[in-house]
Amino acid sequence: MAECLGWPDVEIGYADIIALRENADGWSSYDCAKPEWGNIPLLAYTDPTNSSTGRSVLLSLYAIAANKAPEDLTVEDVNDEAVVEYVKSFQRLVDHYLIGTRVLNSKVHRGPRWGHFFLMPEDNLINLKDGSSTYYYRGVPRPAPAFDTPMVMIYPKEGSMPRNNCACIVEEPWVSDAQREGAEQWIDYLREDEQQRALMAYGFRPASDIDLTDPASKITAAYGLDPNMPLKIVNPALIDADVASSIDGSWGSVKRPGVATFVVDTSTSMEGEGRLAAVHSGLNRAINIMADKNQVGLVSFSSEVERRVEVAPLETDQRFAIADSLDGMRAVGGTALY
Repeated sequence: MAECLGWPDVEIGYADIIALRENADGWSSYDCAKPEWGNIPLLAYTDPTNSSTGRSVLLSLYAIAANKAPEDLTVEDVNDEAVVEYVKSFQRLVDHYLIGTRVLNSKVHRGPRWGHFFLMPEDNLINLKDGSSTYYYRGVPRPAPAFDTPMVMIYPKEGSMPRNNCACIVEEPWVSDAQREGAEQWIDYLREDEQQRALMAYGFRPASDIDLTDPASKITAAYGLDPNMPLKIVNPALIDADVASSIDGSWGSVKRPGVATFVVDTSTSMEGEGRLAAVHSGLNRAINIMADKNQVGLVSFSSEVERRVEVAPLETDQRFAIADSLDGMRAVGGTALY
């Protein structure tokens, strides 16, 4: 797929993937595309409310859309209609919103049918190929087998995000001179070549002057990575705290809406021990944290199936309609399995 898009000779970015998705012909617009890919490009994205990688991408998208360095981004930029539309156009690419890296890895292992583009840091791709990552198999987390399907890292032409692991000293009055001195010694220790090479063995880039041609480095073509990339950096850590908070608050309005129908067993098997009450409580918590743009409905079943609340956006009175319906449920009847 990467080669079909022109990799490695052509710089590829978010804009190219957006254009591919918005093209009615999809993959079939490329002569090199294979029928088994399907026509629609599939992108998997870890939810920024749970994933640091997903949040970094979300923050960076606003800087890219505003054509500004992250540190120059303002709250006015975040609310700009053109900026918001760009972020939404990216979110329309997403077929799978995933809660975190383990679930993302599970999609990778299922093959191209489940995803074509996966937003992940370099070390995760290295771990997938080394067999040192974790994924879910039949709902249980377990070590993932080494992944031998060829995969490569595309460094977006709009900019790649550093996934920094900060060794930082807190600058506050309650930090003592002894604590500060100890932290400085610890940081100096971490930056020594031996420790840096140990971190490189886990798939990280060095924080010192060790060259990526060093034998300890895994930033190599063998892992689908390019030590000469990225050509452009977008660092979301430099975004002002108030601006970052505004971006966090925008998530529910820019993400691609989901459609979900909750199905509740109201047969007599749900009697006793607060079973139905626990279901009510859990569903109410779920719909209260879901984005307003999501569309949600409610179905129950016992001796027969009953559509209690038709699917509608939560930004209407849907939350109240579902809550009222849940309150009226009682455990009666048999179980209509078929």
